[in-house]
Amino acid sequence: MEHSFEMNDVSSMVSEISPIVAYLKYIVRTGNKSKLTTNASTIIFIEEPEAHLHAQAQQVFVRKAYEALYPSSRFKGDSPYKTQLVLSTHSNHIVHDVSLNDMRYFHREVSEDINIPISKIVNLTNVFGEDEETERFVTRYIRLSQYDFFFADAVILVEGSGERILMPKFLENEKMTTNYISIIEINGSHAHRFRNLVEKLDIPCLVITDIDAYSNGIGSVSTMKGKEQISKNSTLKEWLPGKVNIDDLLDLPSDKKNHNNVRVAYQTGINVKLKEGVEAIAYPYTFEDALALSNVDLFQKENLKGLALVTNFKKIIETSKTIEDCCKNMYETLTSNKKAPFAVNLLYLEQFKELKTPAYIQEGLVWLKSKLNAKH
Repeated sequence: MEHSFEMNDVSSMVSEISPIVAYLKYIVRTGNKSKLTTNASTIIFIEEPEAHLHAQAQQVFVRKAYEALYPSSRFKGDSPYKTQLVLSTHSNHIVHDVSLNDMRYFHREVSEDINIPISKIVNLTNVFGEDEETERFVTRYIRLSQYDFFFADAVILVEGSGERILMPKFLENEKMTTNYISIIEINGSHAHRFRNLVEKLDIPCLVITDIDAYSNGIGSVSTMKGKEQISKNSTLKEWLPGKVNIDDLLDLPSDKKNHNNVRVAYQTGINVKLKEGVEAIAYPYTFEDALALSNVDLFQKENLKGLALVTNFKKIIETSKTIEDCCKNMYETLTSNKKAPFAVNLLYLEQFKELKTPAYIQEGLVWLKSKLNAKH
């Protein structure tokens, strides 16, 4: 016999959980009378509880629901009262305390047979296989940062805080503000750790990372062609495009930087004109110098008084005698602990609306935009 406990007009956590408690009491009461067998089971479906809860309550909802389902030892271990809770949700707060192994992801795709949108259920159990270290890292990272990874139209993984701060501006430049795109900062070249999850979900994903040029015997160096440099970036080596030689990475065609629903974007050569007679291909090392070299005109005409980091780049642009010197000086000036302040300083620019997207990021966003358009 089926029994339904509706949760209409719910206004608080207590009233959300109380139907579960009431139902369990009912099962125990009627079960004793009907002599339930030891394999008796119950399934409780709750549809989108976030519709009735504030964000703070959503985050503890699952925990409280489990406490209601298993209030004592009578419902645990070998108890005949086996209860399974099934939640449907669009809330990243609701899934905050839920293990990946317990999640089922509904992936929207267009059926090739009937040419209409359908949902494909993706089981995330054991998504990382035997790699427990990666599972711990990814699970903890997205739990500590944000779970909207699962509810977005697309995902952008960025390496640093500078990219994260300015990415909404770049999306605006490409007229991509109508899509729900999750921007996740992964603090270093750890994007490859997300590979299994991204490929399992099959969600459009753009990975924006640094080329990280390295020279044996020297260490990290300013990016240059023809110097037998390699990349120390694990994402470029172990995921996409699966190459390590800097010359190979710089010469790689755009269509070789993506596979299925994933694309990588890293710094490549850009034509830069500092002043009359000083023009050549520049090879940025980081997001910050790529951004400055893509906005030479803006840096030269903007009043940058009081913005120390941006002023330093302006001075380098105006005084460098060659493009190579400019790139080298920018590389030496910009240390890792200055990256976030650099991006924040740009928000003060009077002509911020004119800020151009670095070419390698723009190419990636154009690809992502095509993927999103294909979904509709």
